[in-house]
Amino acid sequence: MAGSVDWKKRLSRLLTVSLSDLNPLKRDEQYVSIDIGSNAVKMVEVRAGSGGLHVTAAGSLPMPSSGIQSNMVSDPSAVAEVLRTLVESHGIRGHKAITAVPGPAVIIKRVTLPTQDAQELENTIMFEAGNFIPEDLENVNLDYQITDYLEDGKRMDVLLVAAKKDIVSSYAETVRAAGLSPIVVDVDYFALENMFELNYDPESGQVIALVNVGARYSSINILKGGRSTFTGDVPVGGRDITDALVRDLGVEVDVAERLKAGESVAGIDAEQVSVAMGPAADTLIEEIHHALSFFWTAATDEAINAVYLSGGAAQMPDLGERLSQRIEVPVSLADPLARVSVASSLEAAGLRKHAAEYAVAMGLAVRRPDDK
Repeated sequence: MAGSVDWKKRLSRLLTVSLSDLNPLKRDEQYVSIDIGSNAVKMVEVRAGSGGLHVTAAGSLPMPSSGIQSNMVSDPSAVAEVLRTLVESHGIRGHKAITAVPGPAVIIKRVTLPTQDAQELENTIMFEAGNFIPEDLENVNLDYQITDYLEDGKRMDVLLVAAKKDIVSSYAETVRAAGLSPIVVDVDYFALENMFELNYDPESGQVIALVNVGARYSSINILKGGRSTFTGDVPVGGRDITDALVRDLGVEVDVAERLKAGESVAGIDAEQVSVAMGPAADTLIEEIHHALSFFWTAATDEAINAVYLSGGAAQMPDLGERLSQRIEVPVSLADPLARVSVASSLEAAGLRKHAAEYAVAMGLAVRRPDDK
């Protein structure tokens, strides 16, 4: 969803991107990717070079409590100030920005259609959209992507995505208010897919579940053969565990965040922390298990081969191990920087230690306005 596009006149591609088509190594212009989350804002600046992608700047700051409400930026001036602070404090020089709306804010539908030319497809898409979008089409931004051809090219799978214009605008206008130029607004589900494709080479035919544990919700993107086949979310995230620590241990939020990440805090016993986190962590694990079971294994006899966790809370001690035991599938912590070089100053600052928090931002970092 690019800010300069007239969405009433044309549909354009927004979503997943094949890195073979993108080939970021051909681009040397610096872009800024911005993950505007409900708990924190993450910003990454990436430059392409002969050795691959290179992160020149990165940073994260807490989101103002008034910043995000109902999947929209509800306090643009406060969030824009956070963005400006990140730009200034980290020496970010790029002005073209790529950001994303949260998955729960969009409507996603997959349809199989007879193969047709571009104009026919646009007309068909508009008809299909009218059947599944509970909004006047004038009020939504609509995108589609052909994901596969079937029956010797006679039919095609098409992914449709719609988001209310006021939601998309709230993110784009916030970026603009920070002095940056929003050129692409993606969806966080699909940024995860790009992050994974950039850094991993799964075996052919493998089914991979990407789970990003955010503050207020956890997003899921299941890939089969490298293509997204299911996206969804569960209304539980890391903030539920933080809230439990604040409530049961009587600590401040910043201390609770440190405890959640496995740090030791004077005067607080590790057993107390484990007991306080237990119920909320159990709920998170059960919700993820239910989503993977209900939306995948209940619909197909194919097994999920591996799960990759990302997000701030994904680094919580034992979360991956406990989830693996519950779903009986190997669970690993995703590394969004596995194939990315990092500026020496960022290496010294320990960016790689917190790489899982930047999964969405790194997925956005490979998006460009001319992706096909």
